[in-house]
Amino acid sequence: MGETKHLSGQEALEKIRELANEKTTMFCTFAGEQMTTRPMHTQGIDEDGTFWFFSAKDSDKNQHITSNMHVHLIYSENSSYEYLWIEGTASVERDQQKIDELWKDFAKAWFTEGKTDPQLTLIRVTPQNGH
Repeated sequence: MGETKHLSGQEALEKIRELANEKTTMFCTFAGEQMTTRPMHTQGIDEDGTFWFFSAKDSDKNQHITSNMHVHLIYSENSSYEYLWIEGTASVERDQQKIDELWKDFAKAWFTEGKTDPQLTLIRVTPQNGH
């Protein structure tokens, strides 16, 4: 079994970014008592640990977040036997400056009008706890 390390501060943020930045997560939202999980690409992680995702304005996940801001993010790095679980609060936003900063051309597969697509929103996740 691998060694468990208890990280905090800058060391924890660096490990979070190593395991999660621009990687796929299992993004969990809640509709009542029902948890819904789907894969999502992490667009970026700010210096303060805020996670960012692109999402369609009329998506189920945006509706779930509007009703219940509690979310879980689950990452796994199979090759190194590492994982990351984040519990946090989420909000749905439309910030064109942040969209421009995070935009990668592969997102055009979902948002065909590019960075200005009216369906494009951001999900901001502020971590509260993690393992």
